[in-house]
Amino acid sequence: MITSEAYSWITILMCIGLFQLSLEDFVIAVRHRAIMNFPIANEGLVSGYMKVFRFAYDGTGAWVLKILTLMCALTCIGLVIAGLNPRFVLMVIFFFHLLSYPRWRHFVSSDSPLFRVILTVLLLYYFLPDSPVITEAGLLFLSTYLVLIYHLTGLQKLKSRLWRNGQAIENFMNRFPFWRMVSPVPKKSKWFIRTASWGVMLFELCFFIGLFWPQAAPVFLMAGLLFHGVLSVTVGINHFLWTFIAVYPAYNHMSGKVLETLSHFADIYAGL
Repeated sequence: MITSEAYSWITILMCIGLFQLSLEDFVIAVRHRAIMNFPIANEGLVSGYMKVFRFAYDGTGAWVLKILTLMCALTCIGLVIAGLNPRFVLMVIFFFHLLSYPRWRHFVSSDSPLFRVILTVLLLYYFLPDSPVITEAGLLFLSTYLVLIYHLTGLQKLKSRLWRNGQAIENFMNRFPFWRMVSPVPKKSKWFIRTASWGVMLFELCFFIGLFWPQAAPVFLMAGLLFHGVLSVTVGINHFLWTFIAVYPAYNHMSGKVLETLSHFADIYAGL
């Protein structure tokens, strides 16, 4: 996968996720209109300057902003498929995302720091597409950021006794109707739950191996797709699915090239 293809796939996957998640937010808001209609208290704003933009994220503005985000996501996908540069649409998406933050920051399905990191890297690339340093640095940063998220999350799980004995997985499954229907509590197999728990931890802790061993990268990518896909289908955690797999093209591109890329950057720095 060449650099331009990696960025195209990252953009498309991110925008598919943005469209789906924005549509989910909109459907939820239609059913529970208070989500869109309640006024945000001034003390809840991250910055006092955000008061200037209240028209955009309070009342009618919140509905309009969500619809425009849906349209921008579709437009961006179309531009990339057509081979055009979507930098201005991405700028609008980033601006809309920041405007939406005061209202949606408490909804985990609508906000992710990784999403903003992806947007930042994409904007740098699409504004400077002819800079090999920017393009390679962006993919290296995204893949490293993804690996760190997985690894640190895995370490936190490993420290937890509930994860080591499988109780955390069982508690999680008991929270959702799908898993209760598939496997009622008394029938749950302890060995299966413990194996699943350790499987998740090992996947997260060892994900970095694919960056240095190209033959292992497809295995970890398939495991990641399976992991996030199961969570998306069974419990509706879609933000993890799209934001994480949007970085998979960067991980795949950098697989086996990390040390070479770092060495290249070191030579550039030494020549300054």
